[in-house]
Amino acid sequence: MLMGMANTISKHGYRGATITEVVRFAKVSKRTFYEEFGDKESCFLELYEQTHRVFEQLITEQSRHSTDWREQIRSGARAYFNALAAEPRLTQAYFIEIATLSERATKLRRAAFDHFAQVLVDLVEQGRVNNPDIPSRPLSHTMAVALLGGMTELLIGAIERDDLAESIDALVEVSNDLIGTMVTGQFPE
Repeated sequence: MLMGMANTISKHGYRGATITEVVRFAKVSKRTFYEEFGDKESCFLELYEQTHRVFEQLITEQSRHSTDWREQIRSGARAYFNALAAEPRLTQAYFIEIATLSERATKLRRAAFDHFAQVLVDLVEQGRVNNPDIPSRPLSHTMAVALLGGMTELLIGAIERDDLAESIDALVEVSNDLIGTMVTGQFPE
């Protein structure tokens, strides 16, 4: 059913998604859907949580393919932005439409954002351990939240302009420069 929700949102956005189309894609009855989720928002929020975990794993895996810390940042950021660009309507639902839903959605979005900030803190710390020769400082959770907030606004702007796919290189470099500057205290190369 979650794939049905993802497929339907990919075609119509969250607002245009219908339970009828979700269950048709999932090949289940509406009764089964309502027994499992209760409503459209609950299904979407479960999809949001599962996708968040997939993105976290993707970034973590991709950032480990290089020993150069700047390339680790680039690899993780590129994988993340490419995944988002592959499904623009789903990305719009995750970053824009979710903010217009219930208090429960707002809390889930905040928890996911805070968790993602901690993932970034942990990745930076691992990069510092792996590169002790590079002068650096830990990335605080507050700084990670600030960085992600700025990056999220850039991402939302690209979504609203409908040019996310064309913006990936710029978003990757901004991510790299911001993290690098925050951690090393040096301006980008």
